[in-house]
Amino acid sequence: MWDGVSNPVAVKNLRGMKPGDKLVIYETGDRKSAVGTASVVSVDASDPKNPAVEIKAGKPLAKPITLGEIKSKKLFAILHSFASAASPSFHSLKPNTNF
Repeated sequence: MWDGVSNPVAVKNLRGMKPGDKLVIYETGDRKSAVGTASVVSVDASDPKNPAVEIKAGKPLAKPITLGEIKSKKLFAILHSFASAASPSFHSLKPNTNF
């Protein structure tokens, strides 16, 4: 469950998620890399400042993908915060996106 997020862009993106959306799980600890996939199970946006998103784990990536690699991939050109921010926010992937 994702909740307790305070970054305004991340909160907006969490509120906009829909069941079935595909996600990339990004580890912000020591690795700072995309490490796996998941999908949205449900979204409770009844508190617009603190939406809660239930996710279902997908598969681990064969190899973690660093933020630098993410920024250089055309796949992520649609994700503005990956290209413009120091650290990524929360985003769902477009349908039929293979990662």
